Amino acid sequence: NKPPLYNWLIILSWKLFGVDSLFGFRFPMIISFYILGALVWYFTHRYTNDKRLALLSALVAVTHGRLIYYDTLLGLIDLSYTCITYAGFMVVYGLGSKGRWTALFIFSWLFTAVGTLMKGYTSPVFQLLTLAAYFFLFQKEKWKIFFSWRHLAGIILFMALVAMYYIPYF
Repeated sequence: NKPPLYNWLIILSWKLFGVDSLFGFRFPMIISFYILGALVWYFTHRYTNDKRLALLSALVAVTHGRLIYYDTLLGLIDLSYTCITYAGFMVVYGLGSKGRWTALFIFSWLFTAVGTLMKGYTSPVFQLLTLAAYFFLFQKEKWKIFFSWRHLAGIILFMALVAMYYIPYF
């Protein structure tokens, strides 16, 4: 019942290890585990310039009981999806704080397309809520950018990428 991207990652992992094994099944999730820790460390360090806080934040993110005892053992999609979604959130914050509006919409909608192809239509909901919160709460003076051609360009990119899978699928 899910779009194919995560399944393609599992197939790629099985091909990498040459066998349909539980390790190959769990490998994409294990990589996502480390990527999530690295992303949390990177963004925390970048925006606070505090190495200790960044390390503590990353450790808290990856030592959550559910991750260790449930997600890592079952090879679930959730951690890989979390990496994509978190990266999309941080693109909005990072590029928005620099006023790079075109890049913000293009890259955040690109992450949204990847998330949609991984887990489904929760990604556009997260994207729209994130953008609405960011522009209407933190960029009140620039809220009109939310309704600009830049945002439309990001949405068109999202629709084109998702359509490349769904049109042949249907």
